Amino acid sequence: MRVTRGVAGVIAGLVLAGGAGVAHGETITAAGTGQARVLAAAPLTNAKITRAVTIARKVAVADAFDAARNQATRFAIVGGFNLGAIQAIEEPGSPYGYFGGGPFTTGRFGPGQYCGKIMQVRRGPRVNGRRGPIISQRQVTRCFKPPFVSVTVSVTYDATPIPPPPTL
Repeated sequence: MRVTRGVAGVIAGLVLAGGAGVAHGETITAAGTGQARVLAAAPLTNAKITRAVTIARKVAVADAFDAARNQATRFAIVGGFNLGAIQAIEEPGSPYGYFGGGPFTTGRFGPGQYCGKIMQVRRGPRVNGRRGPIISQRQVTRCFKPPFVSVTVSVTYDATPIPPPPTL
C-alpha cells in the first residue's frame, strides 16, 4: 500500500501530538532589554562614573525584567498557558564592550576604568592640504562617561496549559 507525503505527515503529527498531550516541563522563554542614562556630576572622576554606571545598571536590569515578563505574558496568552515561577535567568554578554552593555561594559581605559591619560597634540596650520607639523604634545588626564547602560536578559518561566472549558 502506498502512502502519500501528506497522509504520512498527518499520521506523524497525530503520533507526536498524542505524546505531547501530557504536560512535561513546558516553559516559555522571553528576552527583555532595558536601558538607562548614566548621570554623573562634574567634575568627573572614576569613582563618580563607576557609581553612576552601577545605578544605571540597576535601573536597566529592572526595566529588562519588566520587558521580559511582558513578552512572556503575551506568549502565554497566545499559546494558551499560565505563567509560573522563573526557571532560569541568563544575561547574554556582548563582545562589543563599552558600546554593547551587559557584563562586559568597560571603560575606555579597561574594565571599570573611565579616566586615564591621553596624548593632547597641537598642530600648526595646514600646508598644501596636509596636516600641519606638531607644535606641542602633552599627556593630560581625561574621563569618558558612557552615555547609557544597556542590559538584555533572557528569562525562562514555567508554563502550565490552560485547561479547555468544559463542554455541555
